[in-house]
Amino acid sequence: MILAVLVFLVGSLMWAMPTSRQRQQARLRQQAAVMGIQVQIARLQDLCKDGAVASSRAMIMGYHLARIPVHNQSRSKLLLNHNWQIYRSHGLHGDGLPSGWCWNCGEGNLGVSQLDNLYTILKQLPDDIYAVGSNPLAVVVYWHESGGQQCLNDIHVCLQQLLK
Repeated sequence: MILAVLVFLVGSLMWAMPTSRQRQQARLRQQAAVMGIQVQIARLQDLCKDGAVASSRAMIMGYHLARIPVHNQSRSKLLLNHNWQIYRSHGLHGDGLPSGWCWNCGEGNLGVSQLDNLYTILKQLPDDIYAVGSNPLAVVVYWHESGGQQCLNDIHVCLQQLLK
């Protein structure tokens, strides 16, 4: 009887302990915070392999880098140029994007030089990135957090480039 209670207690403690993957994710998120990146869980529309919108939604981590407010631009220009989102998928709406990326929203909002910059940045992103987006407050990448510290460093560089 005592042995059963001990086994139960040890099993309960082992179940409550974080796995090595959870510890790695916690380290990545702490390092991201040190870099000025805010980490939030997001619910994104899931996509099929062909880029069609699926009925399900995916829970995924978003790594956000805040914009510095720009006071000399009009609000409408900020809203137009900074509201877009793209997914890593082969879809119908891939104009101006590298192969394997498609627009979720904001197609046509960016100018030629902005699209060229985005194209270059997307080519540099780790394969683990699920989606990239921009809004008037921040730029964000959504990823599965399977890479390590170097992947986080690459994401930080890309987020900084997206702010330009």
